[in-house]
Amino acid sequence: MRGKAFRITFPAILSALTVICLTVSGTFPTGQLAFAAVSSLFTAAAVVELGIVPGCAVYLVSSVLSLVLAGDKTPAFFYLLFFGYYPAVKLLTDRLQRGVLRWGAKLLVLNAAATAVLFLLGTAAPDLSLVGGSRIIAYAAANILFVPYDLGVSRLAELYILKLSPKIKRGKS
Repeated sequence: MRGKAFRITFPAILSALTVICLTVSGTFPTGQLAFAAVSSLFTAAAVVELGIVPGCAVYLVSSVLSLVLAGDKTPAFFYLLFFGYYPAVKLLTDRLQRGVLRWGAKLLVLNAAATAVLFLLGTAAPDLSLVGGSRIIAYAAANILFVPYDLGVSRLAELYILKLSPKIKRGKS
């Protein structure tokens, strides 16, 4: 694949893989957040290979298709409200020099997304009984779990750049 063909087909393939992942997640109700998080890696691949705009295109296309095609909409909403666009946000925030500012921006995005999940999804929002029904504890847990997620996305992006990207570049040159 060369040039324009790659710039069109690669995001389309990544969008299709995202939709498949989010649709399959309906058969595993206990892993909905995990499937949404894994689906974000396809957006990350688009961002790494082609930049933020194609990454956002993967996010938008796969969000709409997942909401239309997935039987269980909850993972698609998690993807839409946070996981899908986070790789692009991460790329932008990781450019900030000061660690406090970088993490502050990331946590601000996370907490805005958590608020959207809690208020927009209503009864479809995650069951808070695990944290005693407390939204404050839910926010604290989300912030604590976010740090390993962010670091994991960084490590997986590095692994992708080292192992897969050269093979993809070889195929598109």
